[in-house]
Amino acid sequence: MTDYMKMYLASDDSVVSVSGLTNPVEFELRADLNESKSQRLYMKAETGFTVGNASEPAEEGVTITPTGTSYLKWKLALETVPAEEPGSYGAAGAELFVGLVTTTNKYFWAQASATDDEEPSTDTTVTLDAEGIAKAV
Repeated sequence: MTDYMKMYLASDDSVVSVSGLTNPVEFELRADLNESKSQRLYMKAETGFTVGNASEPAEEGVTITPTGTSYLKWKLALETVPAEEPGSYGAAGAELFVGLVTTTNKYFWAQASATDDEEPSTDTTVTLDAEGIAKAV
């Protein structure tokens, strides 16, 4: 992903870390309150590239998939335009098809949840894997 497109935190336009925990998508949640929180993110292709192709079949676009130990506690949604709010979240752990990624920000939202049946922990295993086909333009 890092050669042709990157994922960014919309709050400060910083690049999300690809490996390690230098700048992760993170949430502090209270399990005793069954708390959920959302965060706005975006994908952007590097100059000179698109990732995915609007004229190709859907499987040719960019897909974001949560993976890791507690991936089923994560939901993803495309952003509603122009409201800058999440649209309908998909099922827990489901992938999100975002389609063509260009040099224009492609916004989406990630939501993480905690439940009162889990022990407090710091789970650093969840990743948001983005996959697509890069093309030079």
